[in-house]
Amino acid sequence: MRDALLIFRKDVRHLWPRILIVLAIAALEGLLNAAAPAGNPLQLSVVWLWGFSCVYLTASAIQEESLPGDNQYWLTRPFSRRGLLMAKVLLLAVFASAPRMVVQAVALRLNGVSPLRYASVLFATGVFSLAIGLAAAALAAVTENLMQFLWVLLPIAAVEILSLMYGGREIGQNNVAWIRSSALGALIVAASIAILIVQYSRRKTFVSAGILAGTLAMAAMVPLLVTWHAAFALQSKLGRAIGPASMRISFEPSGPAGNYTAEYGRTLEGIDLPIRITGIPAGTRAVSERVATTIEAPGGKTWSSGWTSTGAIANPNPLEDSHAIRADGAYRQHLYVDAEFYRAVKDAPVHLHASVAVTLLGERQSAPISARGRTGHLPGDGICGAGPGPFPSNVVVFCDWPGQAPARVYVQARSLKNGQTLESLLLPAGPYAPYPTDGSMWSGAETMFTAPPEPVEMKLETWRAIGHFERELDIPQIRLSDYAVRRITDPN
Repeated sequence: MRDALLIFRKDVRHLWPRILIVLAIAALEGLLNAAAPAGNPLQLSVVWLWGFSCVYLTASAIQEESLPGDNQYWLTRPFSRRGLLMAKVLLLAVFASAPRMVVQAVALRLNGVSPLRYASVLFATGVFSLAIGLAAAALAAVTENLMQFLWVLLPIAAVEILSLMYGGREIGQNNVAWIRSSALGALIVAASIAILIVQYSRRKTFVSAGILAGTLAMAAMVPLLVTWHAAFALQSKLGRAIGPASMRISFEPSGPAGNYTAEYGRTLEGIDLPIRITGIPAGTRAVSERVATTIEAPGGKTWSSGWTSTGAIANPNPLEDSHAIRADGAYRQHLYVDAEFYRAVKDAPVHLHASVAVTLLGERQSAPISARGRTGHLPGDGICGAGPGPFPSNVVVFCDWPGQAPARVYVQARSLKNGQTLESLLLPAGPYAPYPTDGSMWSGAETMFTAPPEPVEMKLETWRAIGHFERELDIPQIRLSDYAVRRITDPN
């Protein structure tokens, strides 16, 4: 331990300018969060800037005593590699992980929120900070200098970005993407620890490079293997159990006619099915997430969509949240079918089966918010700011929550002049993650809408996700052309 403290003090003396940069950016993040977390466009940018500075500091610290090669002065000194590793980890903990936890705790307190209530979120923020440092340390441990570190880092980053972009087409930016992020993070941290142990115990750079290459290949595959449906299935096991008396979907041929138009290019045709939903528990509502459709036609022709966000259960009220199922009643099931397959079977009786992924919302809370300025102490310790938008009569609302944002958030505006009421959904919806996955202490959402005539009173309504499940819609015989959606470009 004495060796570790000696090396730690030496690193602080050598690297103090870089340490100051990391601390200054952490302090800036805390200052922004304390002053105005709601609607702050710099919040995430500062987190990423801190990450870059942390990587630079870590690589510099590790390569103060470079492991690869044969010109290291410290090999002839009475330094144990164990003490050396302890010194580097201590540097990360003291100047990277701990300061972010402290400034975020201070920001919470200045916003009137007890840090103890969010101790687990603060801890997750510290773990995220340490994980970035460990990944950078592992890469620095197999390179001889900062230039070599950079030349290895850039292609690794390019490969992972391309993999995430390709895999992201399937899972997308949605509430279950945290499962893929967590799997990727766990893989990288485990590999980083393995590399550091090998390097600091045996100095086997070839073996460590092999671990790095294997991890890179596995990390590139994670976005492809953790599909949206796999993530949603795991999320459903983590949520509360939903009993057999829950929501049911049934086809209702005699239901009211829809009046929808759509335009998804010439490769897809829209189908609009009248359905009835029953079994929505009192005090809850549901949200249609994605749908998977299979159609079997005479002659063995079959088409499947896979799980897609193109298509969902639609709320018949155009002024409400389009995917929200507020109570039992008549709704529309929107499906989009391959245009070529549709033209081939549209007038034949087909067997249609749709699986619908649904999230059940509950724990509704509401509170008034100011139509101008900042409102704190909202449900879930939220903070909202409202102000004029870019156009006349527009109102912009930004809201932030420490840790986990609600799964669904609405702002309702009512005119005190004529009683007109409008409702707007804040986006993006809060992730279902039990901890922040982007390194930020706060998660938020925003909306812009045309307000009713002033004076206006506004109210915020929040819903939490309490369950995730799938429901089936099976229609043994149907003719698709009877329920085709008119294209926007079609004549009336």
